[in-house]
Order: sequence, then C-alpha cells, then structure tokens
Amino acid sequence: MWNTINENINKKPRRNDIAFININGTITHNSQVTANTFNTYFSTVAQHIHTENSKNLISVINENNPLNFLYDVFKQLSSSIKLKFISPKETEDVVSSLKMKDSQGYDEISTKVLK
Repeated sequence: MWNTINENINKKPRRNDIAFININGTITHNSQVTANTFNTYFSTVAQHIHTENSKNLISVINENNPLNFLYDVFKQLSSSIKLKFISPKETEDVVSSLKMKDSQGYDEISTKVLK
C-alpha cells in the first residue's frame, strides 16, 4: 500500500533490504526462514502480551481514560487474524472512495493525506 501511495506522490522508494538476521543465535541469509520467523512472531505476540501483561495493563489505565470502554469491550482477543493479498488497484479504489476529511484515526493519518 505504501509503495502505491509513494508512487502517487512521486516519492522515491528507499531500499531497506535485510541482508541477514540473527534468529535465536543463528545467522541466516534465507529470506523464507526470515519471513516465517516474522510471521510466527507477529501472529502470536498479541496473545503473549495479553496473557503476560493483562493484569498490569488494566491497573495502569487511568479510570478517566475514554479507552477504558474499549478495554472492557475487547477483553477477549480474536482467535486469529486472516490477511489476504490485495492489488494496488483495490487499494486505490478504497482510498478514492473515502470522504475527504481532516480528522484522523488511530494511525493519525487523515483521509485528506491519503488522497
């Protein structure tokens, strides 16, 4: 998605290739092993954080914080996240269908900036 946005605003892409990575003490150059390791980590990290820190997190949250409602409603994490590949055209169609607004979401990016 960011590649498509950057193309449309004529921003040159930066190369951030990972030449090698240390996985549990083993250096690997294999991109498939790296991808699988990242996939495993990111597909389980939320559950680990939730189970290890749920009591600490809730005790830290200020009672007057409006996010308390969200924490109460979403105590149960989703069992899985399913991602599917989408084309740049699909991304462009969704972005173009958004109403032009200055307000921002959780990502702090307004639809005006996206468009």
